[in-house]
Amino acid sequence: MTTESKRFEEWFNTTFLFSRQAASPLLVSESKTMKARFIRIREIAIILIETKEKDIQIIREEIAMKYFVSMRCSLDYIHYAQFVLTQFHNRKI
Repeated sequence: MTTESKRFEEWFNTTFLFSRQAASPLLVSESKTMKARFIRIREIAIILIETKEKDIQIIREEIAMKYFVSMRCSLDYIHYAQFVLTQFHNRKI
């Protein structure tokens, strides 16, 4: 894991999570499925940090196989992860 990945993971697990609205499904849901979704988004963001030069289509296929989700779902996860990474990069400045 790279230094940037470690910083991102720390930021995600603290600043990002604690800045969510109190009614966020991430915070109030007792569903393991919902919590797993947010963990996958964090993990995919880390993958994107560590494989910046890799083609997004290849990453999409790898995510689909790794988490055994549809290609559409893997693309959704990538978009969520990119959105979270944008917030991460904007906050660190």
